[in-house]
Amino acid sequence: TKPININQLVAAFMECEPNFSLKLQQEQPTLIDKEALFVHFEGSHKILAQMSQQLLKELPEVMNLIQTAIIEKNTQALGTSTHKLKGSLSDFQVDIVLDTVLKLEIIGKKGQFNEAQVVFKNLTRQVSQFTKELETLEIHSVA
Repeated sequence: TKPININQLVAAFMECEPNFSLKLQQEQPTLIDKEALFVHFEGSHKILAQMSQQLLKELPEVMNLIQTAIIEKNTQALGTSTHKLKGSLSDFQVDIVLDTVLKLEIIGKKGQFNEAQVVFKNLTRQVSQFTKELETLEIHSVA
């Protein structure tokens, strides 16, 4: 027996069935470091729940401000809105997202709005994933 070569196997399937497609699902790494998040909030689920709710309310507005600043090529508005987003996200242990926001902030200062659009698309995906992760965190608010 020979080892199976995945590329040859897929090619053989495609020869037999032209509409055959193989999608290997790759699991996305989580953006939130849950352990670090709970340590950061000193185990206070109540504070984490309150701050999460506040952030989830603010995110759509801040993302719209960033998008508008990019469309209008407004360097000052982009700097202000990305700075606000960085501050809002800083407590949530999402370094990957913060790196993207910082990149967007730097690009904005340089007035590179075409590149800013590309980075914004990436940021939008990350914020969407972050939002889903935050919404599914098991945070039990204690009244």
